Amino acid sequence: MLTNGPPAATVAALKERLSGTLGKLVADPKGPLHGDAILLAALWKEPVAVKAVAALARNDSAMAEQRQLALATLVAAKDAAATGIAADLLARRGEAARPLHVAILTALA
Repeated sequence: MLTNGPPAATVAALKERLSGTLGKLVADPKGPLHGDAILLAALWKEPVAVKAVAALARNDSAMAEQRQLALATLVAAKDAAATGIAADLLARRGEAARPLHVAILTALA
């Protein structure tokens, strides 16, 4: 069982072998695997994917669960935008904001 994640060499090898395919999936916003691809690529700190994931976290028309996953991905990637996005979303008021607040706090946990 891995407790600290896979060795850096394994991650590097996976990234090298998957980068071409992953890049194509990230570049196709209408593709069925685009959402998952941007999340994985953002964890690898790919700038285009990080930007797309941050946009998803900010997207008012996205479901709270999608926004939570996007924010959690930014947190896991140690992206500096994560705290600002979370603060902006938590500043929203009203009953409609409550599910989003729960999702954001969960992502930050």
